[in-house]
Amino acid sequence: MINQKIVKRKLILFLIFIIGFALFALLVHYVHRGGGDDANFPILIKKYNLLGWLKYRYDTWSGRLASETYCYIFGYLPLYFWKISNLIHYGILTFFLYKYYELFNKHRNNKRDYIMAVFCIILPFGMNFGALCDGAFWVTGAMNYLWITAAGIASFYPILYYSINKQYPYLFFRIIALFFGFVAGSSQEQVGTTLLVFCILFLIYIFFICRKKSLFLIIETIVVFFSFLLNYFSPGNSLRFTNEVKARIPDFLTILPYQRLEYSYRWIMDALINHMGILLILTWILLIILLVNKSKKKIIDLISMVILIVAILSIAVKSNISQFFNFQAKWGILTFSKTSYIAMAFWSFILIFTIIAAYSLYNFKIKGLAVVLLILAAYASTSLMIFSPTMYESGCRTMFVPSIILCIAILLLINDCITKYKKYALLLVLISLGFPIYQYFKFAKIFSTAFNFHYPW
Repeated sequence: MINQKIVKRKLILFLIFIIGFALFALLVHYVHRGGGDDANFPILIKKYNLLGWLKYRYDTWSGRLASETYCYIFGYLPLYFWKISNLIHYGILTFFLYKYYELFNKHRNNKRDYIMAVFCIILPFGMNFGALCDGAFWVTGAMNYLWITAAGIASFYPILYYSINKQYPYLFFRIIALFFGFVAGSSQEQVGTTLLVFCILFLIYIFFICRKKSLFLIIETIVVFFSFLLNYFSPGNSLRFTNEVKARIPDFLTILPYQRLEYSYRWIMDALINHMGILLILTWILLIILLVNKSKKKIIDLISMVILIVAILSIAVKSNISQFFNFQAKWGILTFSKTSYIAMAFWSFILIFTIIAAYSLYNFKIKGLAVVLLILAAYASTSLMIFSPTMYESGCRTMFVPSIILCIAILLLINDCITKYKKYALLLVLISLGFPIYQYFKFAKIFSTAFNFHYPW
């Protein structure tokens, strides 16, 4: 006999996601932008069939086989096919964000599930506006960021599921995980590297700590590893790297090591502090709320709360102390200001204590380790850009992948906040979603005034 309560729950969740997709579809329809590669690809692809195109790009430009396949296929199709595919990949991303939440939430509660479904749909809008523009609404950008990030999230789900439940999810999830694993590994480098590292770490955890044997996990890791190597050793990558060094930063490889390290670190700090949208701030707020509720506080918990509060207050008065947010993140500067060194030291301290607070919050247990790994993954995926001479040219879209990773950590934290503050659950979520909702209406304002995309600044 069919359980009516389960059917009702699934129907309401389905309606929530449908409404969310419809709202996203409006933005995709009106706010997408073209130009640049979008204009060049339809001309270039006419010279080749699909295999010829992939070989040409693999030898001369990039090993991103999946992304290049997307560019070829959608270069021939009318734009509305890209819009449909963009919506599907957004659906994949938000659906699996919700599935991740379910894995860490052992106690089923319909109201919480509905709230968290809304949270999963809206939360990605909390990232930097430029990252969202170029990563999800630029035609070529979406194929390299939103689509590939969604693939990476979907691919890792069965591994995480097995790690928590010690059994496999449905066969469907395992099949698509293998496909998406190849897509993610052979495309955007931030996604491929992060996915590969997590696959290896969890494989070690399952085999050597849990003492379990899993053929699927081995196959999944091999698929990701093989596709990553296929991308990494592409002749086009080396050729493009050489050309871009000459064109953008001629002394990229010849500069003194300590200078390159300083330029790189300044770029990382600027990206994390100034271009992460509301997500890092939201992480600090949730950590503080949870630390306040912690029953047996340690000295490190009290210190962490104070430091994170100082960080939030600093951002609140950013316009008055803007010099402490200027990391002088530009290649070629010979003399840096003393204030920039203070800014680097201060915010480095904050980022370190973000990790300490997360780990201490859960009394150094597995869940705390999961949040810490996600925050570290956001830091690390940002840092990958320093190995490319285009780190100053790629813009905010390089923060798309770190932002989605941080979204998963936030999901774990907000779920615990709802558990500990049941009476204020709805208020907590509304406050957390305030900025993402604002970002959505910021996009909505664009298509309400003009159908041609333009940056509001």
